[in-house]
Amino acid sequence: MFIDHFHGYVKIRYKSIDVGVRYGYCLGVYGTLRFAYVRRVRAKSYPQQVNSFIFSYLLPFSF
Repeated sequence: MFIDHFHGYVKIRYKSIDVGVRYGYCLGVYGTLRFAYVRRVRAKSYPQQVNSFIFSYLLPFSF
């Protein structure tokens, strides 16, 4: 393996534009249910046309 001409890894200048929506439902003192959807509409040096779905439950530390 010839590594004499290896000068290191170059910077990967990735760029992406994501568009999404998020909806949350407050459960009072029991926390919040949240749903989010994100779609990658433009990408350079990055995975293209990615869909992300996120379901989360946010629990408060104190009541």
